[in-house]
Amino acid sequence: MHPVIASLLLVLASSGLFAASDPPPALIGSWQEDGTEGSYCRFEPDGTCTMAGAGTLQFFRGAFPPAKIIVKMQGQRIELPYDLSGDVLHLTVNDKQETYRRLTEVPAALIITPLAFGSGTADAKRIAELKKAFAKREREDQAVRTDPSKQAKMGEVDRDNTTWLKTLVGELGWIDATRFGAEAANTAFLIVQHSGDLPLMIAALPAIELDVKKKKIDCQGYALLFDRTQLYLGRKQRFGTQVGQNDKGEMIVLACEHPAEVEKRRKEIGLFPLSQYLGFFASQNHGKAIGFEPEEE
Repeated sequence: MHPVIASLLLVLASSGLFAASDPPPALIGSWQEDGTEGSYCRFEPDGTCTMAGAGTLQFFRGAFPPAKIIVKMQGQRIELPYDLSGDVLHLTVNDKQETYRRLTEVPAALIITPLAFGSGTADAKRIAELKKAFAKREREDQAVRTDPSKQAKMGEVDRDNTTWLKTLVGELGWIDATRFGAEAANTAFLIVQHSGDLPLMIAALPAIELDVKKKKIDCQGYALLFDRTQLYLGRKQRFGTQVGQNDKGEMIVLACEHPAEVEKRRKEIGLFPLSQYLGFFASQNHGKAIGFEPEEE
């Protein structure tokens, strides 16, 4: 896969700043780039696209007018022309043509498997030690985000926290509020939220939802993680927690399912109104909020 498209899709998958339409039937399916062993793409009937390459797996949403795949990033349209001839797909990126060939099966590289949680136990002493460890990691997480002199270390801190948490939940299962307390559970969520690790995010969501239903942790964390995971998977968010800016600097709610029902869903889980939420971000960025991201025509 060309490095330009790989880096482009990484940003797009993180932002969700585009809408989807249905791809043509002939494009649906899995494809492998010529001359590579690990570079694949797949197009689903609902417009969800998956790309694998350079050891990464990315999901995004595309719009499919004739002979083009369109994505939007920060309000800008990016067009990727393609030519489809039977089982051969030619995709043009920065005037360079890449050739993909149709596969009859979905390759393992395009399949995501949720992280497996363990079922171990911890005694009171271990739990006390872990509570201290979580408190320390939360301080480090926030320090690199609030202290400009430390922001360069953000990726390093996030990777270290993610690796540590994955090892821990692989042994003890999810860090739930009942066993480990609300503070540790909230910090575990925070690490997952900042991890960008889809197998971990997908596995953690049901466990976090249980704590929310028991009213042991804040519902906003669950909504944030759910929506972010949806966008990472090329789907639409449910609660409108993920926002961005268009090319005019206006705050918009990124791709959202059934926008007319968002306020109802937010109220059901205890979130404050979307208008207030958008207004906060607009004030922070000295802009204005205009509502939902428009669908691609």
